Amino acid sequence: YEICSAGANIGVVTSGVFAPMFGRGIGIGLVTPDLAVGAPLTICHERVTMEATVCELPFYRDGSVRA
Repeated sequence: YEICSAGANIGVVTSGVFAPMFGRGIGIGLVTPDLAVGAPLTICHERVTMEATVCELPFYRDGSVRA
């Protein structure tokens, strides 16, 4: 999938999966390094588009569901 910002292709999704803990998909991609945390992105593939946001790692800091 392509990663776009302001209508320009700026990167590519390298992996993604549905996260039941969040009830939505999560993914990792390679983008240009000048993007700020919180920048809005669009994930594009053929006729499908999804909104995304640049975030810091780790993006989940509230522990784990594992005991």
